[in-house]
Amino acid sequence: MVESEPGIGSRFHFNIKLKKARGTEEKKLPVLFQNAEFERTINILIVEDDEACSSLLCKLLNFNKNINTAIADNENDALDNIGSGGFDIVLMDLNINGVSGIDITQKIRSAENDVPIIAVSGEAANKIIENCYKAGMNDFITKPFSMNELINKITNLLKRHKRTAGNAFNFSVPL
Repeated sequence: MVESEPGIGSRFHFNIKLKKARGTEEKKLPVLFQNAEFERTINILIVEDDEACSSLLCKLLNFNKNINTAIADNENDALDNIGSGGFDIVLMDLNINGVSGIDITQKIRSAENDVPIIAVSGEAANKIIENCYKAGMNDFITKPFSMNELINKITNLLKRHKRTAGNAFNFSVPL
């Protein structure tokens, strides 16, 4: 299927059926992620306009039975979802359909919403990271990242955030 708008660009959509190569083994998730245990369901909002990225991230996070994910692919959906509450953490891309994730975060913080936000970006310049923290983001992760790194950031942020009061969250890794 082809979508095209003069002066804007074109999108091409297609499906390819592939067979699994012989001799390949299915890769398992890292031990840290497999053993991340939550005493309650953790609700994560992924603010990402790239469908492939958001879909893959959802699939990987949803391997953990106690993680629920939702996707917002534009500013309005992000603000509506966050405003309605119910999310324990937000993974915020820094460029969502031409709108800055930093600007969205500033709107969230100006509404006095303290939901933890992890910036997700392919750029790691010090100035960008500094601007993320100034806007009220709680952490930063650079694409590409490992699931271990992401889970570590999520668990550490949730542990120190007040939403986990009352021991609602536990993270353990067998030695």
